[in-house]
Amino acid sequence: MPIGRTARQIKALMQVDIIIILAKHGYPPMPSDIYEKIYNDILEQTESLSRSIPISYMK
Repeated sequence: MPIGRTARQIKALMQVDIIIILAKHGYPPMPSDIYEKIYNDILEQTESLSRSIPISYMK
């Protein structure tokens, strides 16, 4: 990803990736409120994991 993207832009890109991955694996259609919960759970786990990984591994 180019340097200078905001957290909001990165989260939006991740949301698109999540939608594509779920669709690719045949995840069933769902009401938007359930999708939002799934997306937020995945994003929370990703943020938690990124805080636990030393910066030297992210380069």
